[in-house]
Amino acid sequence: MMISAPLPPGTVVGRFRITAEIGSGGMGRVYRAEVIDAVAGLRAGTEVALKILHPHLLRVPGFFKRFLREGETGKRIRHPNVVATYDLDGIKVGEETVLYMAMEYVAGRTLWAIFQELGKIPEDYARHLGRELARGLAAIHEMGVVHRDVKPENILVAADRAVKLMDLGVVRLVDEDLRLSITGAFVGSALYAAPEQFNASGGAVDARADLYSLGVVLYELMTDVGPHDAPDLASILSKVVTEMPAPLIEVEPGISPFFSELVQTLLAKNRDERVGSAAELVEILTDGEESEWWKRRRAGHAVGRERSAAAIGVERATPLIGRDVELARLRSVFERAAAGERQIVFVEGEEGIGKSRLVDEFVARLGTDDAQFHFLCGAFAPGSAATASSAFDVAFRRFFDGQSLTEALRSRFPGAPAA
Repeated sequence: MMISAPLPPGTVVGRFRITAEIGSGGMGRVYRAEVIDAVAGLRAGTEVALKILHPHLLRVPGFFKRFLREGETGKRIRHPNVVATYDLDGIKVGEETVLYMAMEYVAGRTLWAIFQELGKIPEDYARHLGRELARGLAAIHEMGVVHRDVKPENILVAADRAVKLMDLGVVRLVDEDLRLSITGAFVGSALYAAPEQFNASGGAVDARADLYSLGVVLYELMTDVGPHDAPDLASILSKVVTEMPAPLIEVEPGISPFFSELVQTLLAKNRDERVGSAAELVEILTDGEESEWWKRRRAGHAVGRERSAAAIGVERATPLIGRDVELARLRSVFERAAAGERQIVFVEGEEGIGKSRLVDEFVARLGTDDAQFHFLCGAFAPGSAATASSAFDVAFRRFFDGQSLTEALRSRFPGAPAA
């Protein structure tokens, strides 16, 4: 039996029995398996994810020793945002020697699979993902380990919404030159790799490379376009090394200045210009616009306060047709509000019917007419820890470039009494 081919259910590998194949990739195949005999503190019957590496990797000089060494480092990392490594070894299966790694089994899907199904994600959820992944990276970096392959395929979102980094202990084993020689194995990763990972001088890659990769992931998830997308590997490498992508806020105008600036900082070509550590990134994303990092950035250069008429950031691939009555109603309400009457409008309808597109079109027409107005837009991710007022809070923060409402009102009405 060739181990590069799928192993059938019931196959025993070490102390584990395969029950089903989960997936495969450039490094090997992953199976769902159960513990036969107690191992690594796991009781018999415990479910694990069993990764079996492709046999050709054993032909690389010194690979097995590095596999054990790196795997032992991975076994010492225990964090809610990192898939745990339980056991690893090289054993005989039939006539072949295979390398396996037993890891925590997580019921869920990769971020890549979710992204392919849902497309762009809202900013609130991107902030949540960034914060959770930064926590995992902080735990990895604390052990002196650099992941080196942070990408949506290596991020799991569990059924309970927990976010976990995986493939620790494998991704660092293969040198970049070898990975380039494995057809297709590095092309996908090149889109997320930091510029210094392609440094011909062979300089050391440190933890800030993982922060760069995280920035690429967040950029792609929010725009549906990678910052360095190109038709071939040579063009990708050229972009990664030499070209800064357009800021998020220019690609998706509804994104807050804070988050756009943070992602742009993570994507800096010079690693000294990025956020200093994953732990610092956790702090920034936890505090948001109240973070000391953002206060310094905002003070260092003015972030434009004029909001684009396309602040919702919806697609405008085709004209809006058949909504003249609704647009006229919105115009009538706007004119009464402009005359000093208090007005509130609720736009209701089924998901996907075009509510945001309708409002976006109306605001765009107001801009064309040179009407005097302010447009605030806020939202929260479905299922997130939101309150009834959280979308309004997001809208005010964006409008005031990250200031709290109290700060913004105090600066505009200095003589008013404090609330």
